[in-house]
This record gives sequence, structure tokens and C-alpha cells, in this order.
Amino acid sequence: MKKLVIVFLFLVSFVNLWSQSTSVSTSVSNNSYLSISVSDTDFEYNYTASFDKENTESVKEVIEEVLGVALDKNTRTAYWEGTGYSVQLRQGRVKIEMEKEATTKSFQLKIEDLADQISETLGSEETPEPPKTPQRS
Repeated sequence: MKKLVIVFLFLVSFVNLWSQSTSVSTSVSNNSYLSISVSDTDFEYNYTASFDKENTESVKEVIEEVLGVALDKNTRTAYWEGTGYSVQLRQGRVKIEMEKEATTKSFQLKIEDLADQISETLGSEETPEPPKTPQRS
């Protein structure tokens, strides 16, 4: 039993060592509210932005240009979903989640570009980039 626990702990440590995880968050305050958070690992990409509710329609237009019409929408929320990704938009908040193993590299770049476009629409000069993890030798 003790060997099993040691092997399990070793595997958990090994996975954590080899998976790169970076995240960053930024906030802007100049008579408007904007908070952007990005998490980018070897396995997933997540983008979340909170902003003034008045900007919701502009964000929706940007998303529709890239992903088309929402699968489900009403006056308060809109939702896009496909293989390996989902985008949720509600008044003053957008959340993008993507599983990298379930999507192609070109689609991953498309989603990251979408996040940049949303940030620009909200008045951020660019989407914050997570810090680079040092390469292991």
C-alpha cells in the first residue's frame, strides 16, 4: 500500500512538472470597469472578461463575426458551443473555454484572436499575455 501511495504521488508530481500553466489578470479603472483574466496551459485555454454592461452588444457582435449566430440566446445571455470549446456571454461578462486536445492548432489561434478582438472592443490595448514559463533542461 505504501508503494502505491508513493507511485501515485510521483505521478502527480510528474504531471505537474511537465504541464505548463500560466495565467494573468489585468484591471482598468477610468470611469469604466474592465477586468480580463487569461489562463493558458498545455491542455486548455480560458479567457474571462468582466466589463460594463453597455458593452455587451459590442462583444456579442465580435463573437458572431468569428463564430456565427449563438446556439442559444435570449435578452440576457448567449451561448456558443462546439467540439472542444464553449463561449458564454451574459450582461457584462464573457467566458471562453477551450480544450486544446479536442481542437486543431488553427482553431486554437482563432479563439485566441477572438479573445484579442474582444479585449480591443472593450478598450484594452491588448489581451494580457501569461508570463513565459522557463524551459526545463
